[in-house]
Amino acid sequence: MVACGCTYPDFVFNGAGGGDAGAGGSNHATCSQVHFAEGCCDTDGTLYYCDTAGVAARKCAAGYQCGWDDLNLYYGCVPPPVMADPSGTFPMACGQ
Repeated sequence: MVACGCTYPDFVFNGAGGGDAGAGGSNHATCSQVHFAEGCCDTDGTLYYCDTAGVAARKCAAGYQCGWDDLNLYYGCVPPPVMADPSGTFPMACGQ
């Protein structure tokens, strides 16, 4: 399962395959920039990850924020407080 897949009730879909996360789109054009399936969080709180179609973007629904999902071991839309990957393997910020 990839980060924040369509079975999650806690996000609002805002595009896929090019990082279209609403106004302005994204500068995260490659899977390596978004840490592949593990994903990352942009400065505006948008979740980015790579799925079978390429880079996907999600805005989290009200009451959720982009952060590390300890249960699934990837970035997703989680209830606050949010944290980065505790192992330090996958930085929270995209492009790092």
